[in-house]
Amino acid sequence: MICLDHVREEWVRPALQTINLWTPSAENFILGIGLVESGYTYLKQLGNGPAKGFWEMEGPTEADCWTNFLAFRPALGRAVNSLRVSPEDPKSLIRFPLYAAAMARVKVLRSPVGLPTTPEEAAAQHKRWYNTALGATDPAESVKLFKEAWK
Repeated sequence: MICLDHVREEWVRPALQTINLWTPSAENFILGIGLVESGYTYLKQLGNGPAKGFWEMEGPTEADCWTNFLAFRPALGRAVNSLRVSPEDPKSLIRFPLYAAAMARVKVLRSPVGLPTTPEEAAAQHKRWYNTALGATDPAESVKLFKEAWK
């Protein structure tokens, strides 16, 4: 696994600052989501699944974020787009970790609840609004990973 402090300092914080959505809680949550989703070990979902990048976002989710959210927020869309070299690259979530972190934040921004303030809240919100009810993540197991990410 990559050093979490490096992920925080080199990818998560700069991405969230670039898109003007940085807060300590957002940083902790996005760092924790990547830890739960991939352990910062895999860039593609194991077993030929469709999820891409450390934050394991699927292509239809990425497209939905662009079509139904970022299209109506052009300044945010430009900021997110600035974090990848080519908007046409179908592997942007794999090749550009800052972009992938920003897209995870966009997905979180779309949830109807505020950012979590504790690792326990983070685990519950991650399951409900990021991983989904059908996803494999167990919130009880995720709490310990979110505790690693929380500062």
